[in-house]
Amino acid sequence: SKYICKNKYVLEVTTTKNAWSYIPVLLLALLIAIGIASYYSVVKAELSEEQAEQLFKNLGCTNCHNGQEADEWDEIVEEIEDEWASEFATIDEAASKEVNYHGQHFDSFDDLMAEMAENVGKEPNDPDIQSLKQFFIDTFNEGKSSGGGGVSTGLIAGIVIVVVVVAVAGFALTRKK
Repeated sequence: SKYICKNKYVLEVTTTKNAWSYIPVLLLALLIAIGIASYYSVVKAELSEEQAEQLFKNLGCTNCHNGQEADEWDEIVEEIEDEWASEFATIDEAASKEVNYHGQHFDSFDDLMAEMAENVGKEPNDPDIQSLKQFFIDTFNEGKSSGGGGVSTGLIAGIVIVVVVVAVAGFALTRKK
C-alpha cells in the first residue's frame, strides 16, 4: 500500500499484482518439482519385471528355481503379488508362514533373501541381491494396494508433487493481500 497526502486527507492507494507476475515463481516451483521427481526416479530406480527377471537369471537363481526343484520366476512373482499380498499383512509374515526351504522356516523376508543370496554365492547386502529383494517388496506392496498390476511409487510421488504445486499456485494466485 502507498499513502498519498492530499489536502489534509490521507488516501491509501493499494496496488495489486496481476496473475502474470506470478509466472516466474510458478515456473521455478515447477522446475523444482520436476527436479525432485527426476532425482527420486533415478535414486529410487525401480526394476521393471523384465530387468528383475534378467537379474534373477544372471545371479544363478534359475539353477534351483527351474520349475522342478523350486518355483520358476513367473510363479514366484504371481505368488507374491496375488497370493501373499491378499493373504498377509506384511511380506515378512508371508515369508515366515509360506516358505519351507528344505524344512527351514524364516522369521522374515530379509532372512529368506539372505539364505537365497548365500545359495548363489553372494552376500545379503550385495547390490544385485538388494535390488531383487526390493523388486519383490515392491511387487508385494503393489499387490496390496491394487490387487495386482499396481502403479509404481515413482508415479504416485510425481502425481503428488504436481498436485501440491498446483495447489500452492492456486493459493498464491487467489489470495487477497
